[in-house]
Amino acid sequence: MRKEYNTTQSLEIIAAPEECYRLLCDFEGYPKWFKNVRKVSITDLGEDGRPLRAHYVFDIAIKQGFQIVLEYGYEDDKCRLNYKSVGGTFSDASGYYQFRRLTTGKTLAEFHVHVGLGVVLPSKITSYLMDVVQVGVLKMMKNELEKDIT
Repeated sequence: MRKEYNTTQSLEIIAAPEECYRLLCDFEGYPKWFKNVRKVSITDLGEDGRPLRAHYVFDIAIKQGFQIVLEYGYEDDKCRLNYKSVGGTFSDASGYYQFRRLTTGKTLAEFHVHVGLGVVLPSKITSYLMDVVQVGVLKMMKNELEKDIT
């Protein structure tokens, strides 16, 4: 039985959308602020020199970590990064990050995930993977972007 999981989380960040987008698109810099990333390797570059695919090893949920290869699509004018898995532990994962300017001088950071699994997972595991991890990533981004604010 195949199960589809979709969830979207958002968080306000005191930074411009462009700063959020720039941080997120610096994949090789993830280990500096994304505590669950063990290793990142860029596997393909586009004609513009930006990464099209990256291979990640994460320390999340299971001791040996899980691996995923993500393919990216950039929408610079919208500060939106689309992704889909093309290999690794989760072969049917996709989604996006989008950063929207708020009138308060903040940015609304949105993280959407779609995962299709061949098995139904217990709700505790799916809740952890889909909600806690998503919120954790957004909080780590927020902490990195706001670390110099006093």
